[in-house]
Amino acid sequence: MRHRRIFFTIVFLMTALQGSRPATTSSQPTEDLDAKLNRQITNYALGTNNFVEALTLVGKDFQIPMGIAFIDTPAATREIAFERKAGTVRNLIDEIVERETDYKVEIKNGVVHVFSPGAVAARENFLNLRLKEFRVHNAYPEVALFKLHELISPTNYGGYSIGAESGQPRVSLELKDSTVGDILDVLAVTSSRHIWVVAFSADPTLTPRGYRRTLALWPHPSPAAESSEPVLNLLHWSDRIPWAEAAQ
Repeated sequence: MRHRRIFFTIVFLMTALQGSRPATTSSQPTEDLDAKLNRQITNYALGTNNFVEALTLVGKDFQIPMGIAFIDTPAATREIAFERKAGTVRNLIDEIVERETDYKVEIKNGVVHVFSPGAVAARENFLNLRLKEFRVHNAYPEVALFKLHELISPTNYGGYSIGAESGQPRVSLELKDSTVGDILDVLAVTSSRHIWVVAFSADPTLTPRGYRRTLALWPHPSPAAESSEPVLNLLHWSDRIPWAEAAQ
């Protein structure tokens, strides 16, 4: 089974991304998230997926912006059959999350967040890093994400190459005194990449900058190169995490 390559990881000078669904601009209003979450569903089957992929599939099917931060443990990546006979989309998301120990759902910034409170110490979680300013003008989402990465973990390289779909709509953002998590939320709401995922290592060893290490989603979670920390994954609704394909 073929899957589109969906990860965003920065290694030395190269950032590679694929995907061409049109992006919205920051001036376009978002749809009512509450209405989407309150939608009634019946006999909704996800098939057999792991915890994270199940959430991304719900995001795709009901067009829910999501921010997922998880710890790469065997429990988080085991495959389970998910099915909902009746209820709301929010009920479905809650049921998926409740199957994982110590994870919770929180709605913030027009995004459904799934995370494990306290699993990563606040000072070791780069999502809590507060930036004085984040600004991009008429930029591809991939460029915006790269600039965010550079603010979190600056490199010493004089140039870089970014793979982006030419002709796709761009975004303009100007944010002040915002956390990295908040900025990812804005990108999820205003671009075509509506789901951000951060996979934290179960190994508590910290990066040289004092953050918990992060993992790439392609082809399977694995430690990122030290120079590429942290790994930021910003997905289209149509993207699928290709763990199953990688295991074949």
